Amino acid sequence: MERKIIIDLCAGSGAWSRPYQEARDSYGNALYDVRLITLPEYDVRTYVPPDNVYGILAAPPCTHLSSSGARWFKGKGNEALLEALSIVDACLRII
Repeated sequence: MERKIIIDLCAGSGAWSRPYQEARDSYGNALYDVRLITLPEYDVRTYVPPDNVYGILAAPPCTHLSSSGARWFKGKGNEALLEALSIVDACLRII
């Protein structure tokens, strides 16, 4: 049986996709082929997904987008925001 592909974009530690990684059938075989797409090995902005992806998890870093850090936006400048938006754009392109 071919395992279903799950892509975890901006995966970090892989905690969000861990339930898929640990899922097994009654014989102990993995049900999913989970692929962690995260730096430094993979940059989501240049990643090309395979065909037949079953599911996608995406958690772009919110450091430069979250309103909880709004008071520091001015000091960060536009470069940090543009980089964060490029990561979100890449996630949406893949999805």
